[in-house]
Amino acid sequence: GIKHLVRGNLGMGEYDLNNSLFEVLRNIAKPLPAAVPYYCECREEVLQKLAQYLSVLLDRSVTGPTCKKLMISIGFGGTLYGFLTKELGGYKAPSGEWGDYMKEFEAGMRSIRDSLAEKNPELLEAFADRPFPKASLLYSLYEREDWREARMSSRLLVLDI
Repeated sequence: GIKHLVRGNLGMGEYDLNNSLFEVLRNIAKPLPAAVPYYCECREEVLQKLAQYLSVLLDRSVTGPTCKKLMISIGFGGTLYGFLTKELGGYKAPSGEWGDYMKEFEAGMRSIRDSLAEKNPELLEAFADRPFPKASLLYSLYEREDWREARMSSRLLVLDI
């Protein structure tokens, strides 16, 4: 996308960290609600178990990459309800351990966006005309931190050409 083109013109590569959004949140939002660092630390296991859980819940095959897309969607302000409805063909109320985890994760991300909004009122005001100002604020802070990380990474890399 645009970020890739801009960085390319600066002689910078795109360095996509595993779990980039959630790793950035570790730097900009403290303390994190427990469900978020759990996802960071046990990402592959969470995606696998979540895929199994949603496959049974929805009576259809749900893959790990689809679950990753779900987590990123919730990270930026989406909801489990919206994702299941739009991406997976219908909503069924989650229950049990993984249903509870997803509710905690969604509530945790909402509290992170609320906290970042409180800490950055001027920036939030800049997004007042957007449909989801707090999600736009989070994306802006994420991009800023991601850009900073990419700059730092490019300083540390020595390319042998």
